[in-house]
Amino acid sequence: SRAPEHARRVVDPYGHSVPQPGTTDHDASHLAQHEAFTRAAAVSMHGALQIARLKRSFDCTDVPSASAFVCSLKDGMVGSAVRKRIEPVVTSTGTIFLRSVYRDRDWIYHDHVEIRIGDEVLRTATVLPTSPNMSRRDVQRTGSNVNRRRNGRNQRDDFVDERVSYRGADEGAIVKAIAEAGPAPVNMQLAGGPRTFEKTLSDDEKRLFAEAYELAGLLRARAATRE
Repeated sequence: SRAPEHARRVVDPYGHSVPQPGTTDHDASHLAQHEAFTRAAAVSMHGALQIARLKRSFDCTDVPSASAFVCSLKDGMVGSAVRKRIEPVVTSTGTIFLRSVYRDRDWIYHDHVEIRIGDEVLRTATVLPTSPNMSRRDVQRTGSNVNRRRNGRNQRDDFVDERVSYRGADEGAIVKAIAEAGPAPVNMQLAGGPRTFEKTLSDDEKRLFAEAYELAGLLRARAATRE
């Protein structure tokens, strides 16, 4: 004969465990599974909405060959080729790393970044010129955004472009420190060459570091649920 099913027990308003009328252990098991699925779906939907909202703050590029994407800071002034900044870079799996960008008229040959947050000084590892994480190239612009010569021909505009990626755990900690800096001033220096470049991060730049760090965490959580 079939064993009797036990009624599901619930807590009454006085804190006592009492049977829930008409609900067996078998019914309760299915109900619990349904509730867990509903909660997981709600969390997943909320996470997807947060990811979509945060991605809008960045320039996210699809990588079709890997079914992935990479997000970095949007470029600043339209028509300007000058870029002097550090930026967080986030991949679709939730990996986050630091990148420095220097584009102007003359080389500074930087190979690392020094960050000062309040009284604390943080430093990335030095990246060798032969590393795949180091990029130095000439950039030439011609076209409607460039001033024309008196004879009406397009004038060529020459820039140099230095980009260095810092992918170690220590650099990930630097991104986290900037994201959590709050009102503390954050100063950066692109260093290692004959000249350096320094600037203080704006409140908007610090906010974007915080959003990138949050985005990376959400993407890692999503990736974990798909494994």
